Amino acid sequence: MSKTRTAVLAALLGLVSSPSYAAIACSNSDITVGSGGATDCAGFYPGNIINDQDANEAIMASALAGLGFTYTGDSNGIEQFNGGSLVNFITPLVGETIIGVHFGNGVGSPGRPDNSTQGDGGDTAFYLFDAGASLDSFLINFNSVSTVTLFQTGSTAVPEPGTWAMMLIGFGAVGVAMRRRRQNEPALRQVA
Repeated sequence: MSKTRTAVLAALLGLVSSPSYAAIACSNSDITVGSGGATDCAGFYPGNIINDQDANEAIMASALAGLGFTYTGDSNGIEQFNGGSLVNFITPLVGETIIGVHFGNGVGSPGRPDNSTQGDGGDTAFYLFDAGASLDSFLINFNSVSTVTLFQTGSTAVPEPGTWAMMLIGFGAVGVAMRRRRQNEPALRQVA
């Protein structure tokens, strides 16, 4: 039996699992940031992946890791924005920013981009973009935005434990140097 026939037979029998991704792929032009779009994206995944259900944790962790973010299990991220294609977080956006977007089932969602009644809708995608020095808002180019979750932005990204350790060692070294300098300086003499 040929390899192709074996693969087809195995797939038909359910012996080979395929990832549960939507039939369509996200695009960097799905969002408009300033005069450009996203730097990278992951998705579309069918359904609401950002809904704090254990079944979706691995998919979300994998998608975010592909964009350079280590997912820690907090599906609420830094902040969530509900409703509307014009997204304006309270948190200032600076530098590398990562968001997750859940699109509802409505017409105009990624699953129904041509406003037809066919398609699955209800998709989720993740985007990486450069917010520059300061970004107030950006546009998502689909009509059925349900929830946008901010996972990372340059001004609020949490340093890795190794970075914290290096900062503490540096502060300690500065403190020791200042203390030694103070001990080695001659005392100021008071002139009466």
